[in-house]
Amino acid sequence: MLEGRNLSFRYHPKKDWILKNISLTVSPGQVIGLKGMSGEGKTTLGKIMAGYLRPDSGFIQVDKYPLPKKGVSPVQMIFQHPELSVNPKWRIHKILSEGIAGNQTLLMDEFGLSPSFLNRYPHELSGGELQRIVIGRSLGKDTRYLIADEITAMLDAITQAQIWHTIMTSIKKRNIGVLAISHDENLLNRICDDCLHIRDLNN
Repeated sequence: MLEGRNLSFRYHPKKDWILKNISLTVSPGQVIGLKGMSGEGKTTLGKIMAGYLRPDSGFIQVDKYPLPKKGVSPVQMIFQHPELSVNPKWRIHKILSEGIAGNQTLLMDEFGLSPSFLNRYPHELSGGELQRIVIGRSLGKDTRYLIADEITAMLDAITQAQIWHTIMTSIKKRNIGVLAISHDENLLNRICDDCLHIRDLNN
């Protein structure tokens, strides 16, 4: 289980609290939605749950253990803009090698992408294609949880549906838990087992 307990955070000691005494859990295979308006702290909470930010108080743990400080984390975070998450000078096969250690051709097939893309550069792919690559990279053998932060917000409705269909199939196969962050309540209602509002979590 991925647990965040009594999490509080602010970006500067003299600024207001972004998060105050928040607790959140995600179980293996479970999809939890996190909704709220821009600026309410959804992305900040996601970064804390993934280990990108350290809370001012509280803790994160996976199966009763803290997130590792080195090596591959069991919690992977995917962001809205995939082009900012990859090295633009690397070909796709090298980008994927950062995360997965298996048959990249099979992964490309799973995500509906041509194996020929493996020799392309990020700028040669569309936004939806590159986001599939970033998602595939995050599904390494040690991944237990995904934090998905508005990952299809910039894509058209058909591409959104295709990507989320692939994600849902993959996480069920691998029993991966997901925290899906979005302001799109219709999307969260379709894909999530439970949906939380960040205002209700802040104490």
